[in-house]
Parts: sequence; C-alpha cells; structure tokens
Amino acid sequence: MGNQLSKATHGSTINMMAPVMKQATGKYIAVLSDTSLDRDEEFVGKSALIKIEKDFGYLAGLIDHENKVLNQVCEWVNKSLTEIDGHIVLVAEPKFFESNPNAKIIKGMLDEGAKIGISIGAIVKDFKDTKIENKMHREFTELELLEASFVAIPSNRHGQAMAVAKSFNTKGYVKMSDIDKKFTQTDIDSAILDTNKSFETKVSDLNKQLESKDAKISELNKSIEEKESTNKVVSDKVVELEKTLEVEKKTSLEKQSFIEKLQKDEDDEPSEETEKALKDGKLPMARF
Repeated sequence: MGNQLSKATHGSTINMMAPVMKQATGKYIAVLSDTSLDRDEEFVGKSALIKIEKDFGYLAGLIDHENKVLNQVCEWVNKSLTEIDGHIVLVAEPKFFESNPNAKIIKGMLDEGAKIGISIGAIVKDFKDTKIENKMHREFTELELLEASFVAIPSNRHGQAMAVAKSFNTKGYVKMSDIDKKFTQTDIDSAILDTNKSFETKVSDLNKQLESKDAKISELNKSIEEKESTNKVVSDKVVELEKTLEVEKKTSLEKQSFIEKLQKDEDDEPSEETEKALKDGKLPMARF
C-alpha cells in the first residue's frame, strides 16, 4: 500500500501490490487485496473486501495506473475471497482484451514467465481504529476499488504464499512461515510439472473409460444385429411354411372336388381329366 497520509485521507487512492500467478488450467489469478497489516501497520477490513467481492460492476485492468485507452488491457472477473494464514484474501482473474496490442504484450510476457505484479488503486470511503494484540491499527472498512494495474514489482507476501500453494496443488493455502523455506523456481516448475502430469493422468483415465464404453456399445450393437438376423431367418421360415400350407390346402380342395365328381358319375368311364388327376397324385387310388 502507499504511504500513511494518502491512505488515511478520504477521497485519496491507495495502492497494494501482489504477484500475478498462472494456474494449472492456464488461466491467471492475482491477489487484489487482503486483511493483513501492511508496512504502515494498517489493513483493509473483511467488511470492505466482502463489499468489493459482491460488486459486480466493471473493474478495469490498466498498465502502471495510467488512465489511457490503450493502457486498458483487461477486465478483472471472477472476484472471490479465500483464506491464507488466517487472513481474508481477495483474488480475481484477468479477462484480456486481445484486440489491444498492449494486452497481447502483457499476456505474452506472463506466458514467457515474466514476474509481473498487480497494484490496485482505491478510494478510502471509511475507516476505524481497531485493536490488534494490544495495539491500535487503522482498518479501512469501505473502499471504492477504481482499477487494478499491472506493475513491475509485486510485494504482497500473501500473493507469494498463494503462488506456492497453487504450484504445489495443496488442498489449502500454505502458511506465511512456509515462505521462509524460499522455494526456488526449480521447485515451483517441478510442482507445476507434477500438476500437469496429474492432469494428463486424469485425461488418460477418462479416455480409457470412454474406450470401455465404446466397446460395450459395439458389443450391444452386435448382439442386436445377431437377434435381428435370427428374427429374419424365423420370419423367412414362417413365410415358407405359409406357402406350403397354401399349396396343401389347394391340393386338398382339388382332391375333394374330384372325389365328389367320381361319386356322382361312378358308373361312367373315368374322364381324361380324372385320369390325369390320378397320375398327378391328386386323387387317391384304390386297388381291388
């Protein structure tokens, strides 16, 4: 944050600086503010941070606090509160305006590993004195957050704690005492590599599950095709039987007709038609 005079005066701006960090998803996140004491032993209160988080208005991302059109490189989105070492921390993600050449430069520098920080500009609306460990400290209870700029030198130690925690993919954020371990860039790169491997493993497992499901679907389709083939064979046999029955029925009717005719004309000589029917097996032949 800036000096004590500028922060304590209503209507003036304050500055807090924190690093920009890359997440495992490839997106970036930054600490905008927190409830820890700064070098002037003052702090932003939890109530102020909650109001800022719930403000869904537009929050511009500038370069070096210069209020120029081409210095507006992003909008800060997805503001949220988390906890680090007992302190409430406000974080947000930059949504870069990639049509702006300056935005491409900032994002490109981050992608290449540049250490770029965030400094916010806010107007103090209200404050109070709060006792912490038997000592009075100024607590800013209401702020109007104007913008958050990309700057060269980040300094917020909670931002460093978050960077380590994110890199090592911990369930909770590390304590400030962990920063004293002075993790090297090699340590962090290794942690990020492990996180990426974990992600790749999950993708591989998911692909295996999809392949297994595809195999089951293929097996089911094959079973359906086999049943359809069986049903066709049965259907063809039914049609064949129906045709056979139809022929048998027709032959039976013809036999019955000839028998009736023979019975009627039993004293007459068999006609040529009767003779032919006998030869064709359409009439029963009795031998005496």
